[in-house]
Amino acid sequence: MNGPQGTGKTTMLLSAVAGLWVKAALEGGDPPVIVAASSNNQAVTNIIDAFGKDFAAGDGVFAGRWLPGIKSFGMFLPSHSRRMEAAQRYQTEAFQAECESVSYVERARAAWLDAAGKAFPEAKDEDVAGFVGRLRDRMTAEVDKLRLIDKTLDRRRTCAETLLSELGEDPEEEETRRAEAVDASQEAADRLAAAREALDHYLASESWVVGVFGFLSSVKRKRKRALRAKLAIGDRVGGLRDITRIQDIEARVSDALRQEQKTLASAKQQLARAVALTQQAAASELAWRKAAEAFGSSDDLEVLERQADLGSRFDLFPLATHYWEGRWLMAMEADLNAITTSHEKTGRKAVEPRWQRRMMLTPCAVATFASLPGKLSCSRFQGGKFATDSLYNFIDLLIVDEAGQVLPEVAGVSFALAKRALVIGDTQQIEPISAVPGPVDIGNLKDSELIAGEEVPVYRGPHLDDEIKTIHDGLMRRAK
Repeated sequence: MNGPQGTGKTTMLLSAVAGLWVKAALEGGDPPVIVAASSNNQAVTNIIDAFGKDFAAGDGVFAGRWLPGIKSFGMFLPSHSRRMEAAQRYQTEAFQAECESVSYVERARAAWLDAAGKAFPEAKDEDVAGFVGRLRDRMTAEVDKLRLIDKTLDRRRTCAETLLSELGEDPEEEETRRAEAVDASQEAADRLAAAREALDHYLASESWVVGVFGFLSSVKRKRKRALRAKLAIGDRVGGLRDITRIQDIEARVSDALRQEQKTLASAKQQLARAVALTQQAAASELAWRKAAEAFGSSDDLEVLERQADLGSRFDLFPLATHYWEGRWLMAMEADLNAITTSHEKTGRKAVEPRWQRRMMLTPCAVATFASLPGKLSCSRFQGGKFATDSLYNFIDLLIVDEAGQVLPEVAGVSFALAKRALVIGDTQQIEPISAVPGPVDIGNLKDSELIAGEEVPVYRGPHLDDEIKTIHDGLMRRAK
C-alpha cells in the first residue's frame, strides 16, 4: 500500500489486524500470528501507540479488557539490550511470562467470569467455555447483520439495474404498455377464434350431400359456398375478398388465428416479465430497508456505512478480544503445570504453542527487523548438540510499516518467516542507504546461484526496469 502521510495507511494496518483477529475467532481455530515490523524502534512503537489510540476501549459491559493488568493490544518484542526499558512502557514477552503463572490465571479467571456474567446476565452461572461459546454466537449475529445488509444491497442494485435495462426509466409506464398490448392481442385472438367458430358452424350446417359431392358442383356453386362462408365470418378476418375456395378461406382463418395466438403468448410473457421485475425490485427494496434498520435506516449509504463502522464492526473487536481471552484461560487451564514450568524451554514443541497462546492476548506483536528473526527461532537437538532453527512460514501476516525506509537485505530474512505480507509505505520518501557494497551484492547473488557472471539481469515490469540487486532502492519499491 503506497501513499504519503495522511492517506489512511495506519487505518488500513489496524483494519487488517482487526479483520484477521475477528475472522479467526468466528472460525473457532487458532489465533492469527500477526507481526508488524519496521527498521527502527520508533516506527514499531508507533504501531502499538496507534493500537491504544484507535482500538478504543468503548463503553458498556464489553468495554476494555476482562483480564486484569492487560491494557494494550500490542506485544512489543524488544531487543535484549532494551528489554528493561521497554517493559516500563509496553507489554513485552516478560509481561506475558508473568501472566503464565498459577496465581495470575486464578485471578484472571475470577475477573473474566465476573465480567462475562455481567455481559450475559441470563447465563451468569456458565463456565469459561460456555461464555466463550456465547461470545462467538454474539459475533456471528453481528456478522450476519453485516452480511445481510451487503447481500440485500447487492440484490437491490441488481434488481434496479435489471429494471432499468428492461423496462426503461419509467417501469410503470412500460408495464401499462405491455398490459395494453396483451389486451389488444387477446381481443384480436378472440375475434379470430369467433371467425373460426362461425366458419366451422357454417360448414357443419351445409347439406351432407353438398359436403360430400361438392367437388362435382359447378364453379358458380363453389363461389356461392365461398360467399356464404365469408358472410358467416363477417369482418372478423381481413384479406378474404378475392378468395373463392372454401379450403383457402379455412387456411387463411386458421393461419391468422395461429399467428395471433403466438403474438398473445409472447405479449403475456413480456407482461409477466415486467410484473416479476417490478415485484422483485419492490421486494429487494423492502428487504434492504429491513436490513438497514439495524444501522439506523438511513437512505444515505455513507451514513449507513458509518453506522456499521461505529456499530457492528466496532462491536466485533471487543467481542473477539474477550473471546480470545476466554480461549487463553481455557488453554492455560488445560495444561497449567506444564506451561508454568516451560518458560525457558526453546524447543519447537514449546515455542510454537507459546506463540499461539500469547497471540490470544494480543492481536499483534511488533518488532524491528533486526530482532524479529531471533524472536521466531527455536532449538533442535542434532548430532549430539543443540542447533538453532527458524519458524519458517509461521507468521500468518507480516506487516511492514514505513517500508520506504527499510532495506531489502534487512527485511528479507523476516519474509521467510511469514506466509504473506502487507507492505505499507511511501515510495516518494528518501530511500535508505545500503551498507552493502556493490561487489558484495554481486558476490551474494553469485553465492545464491541467482547469477552466473558479473552481469545482473534487468526485469522489465509495468512500473520500472528492476534489477535484483539490493543496493538500488528500499523495500517499498521492491514490493511495488
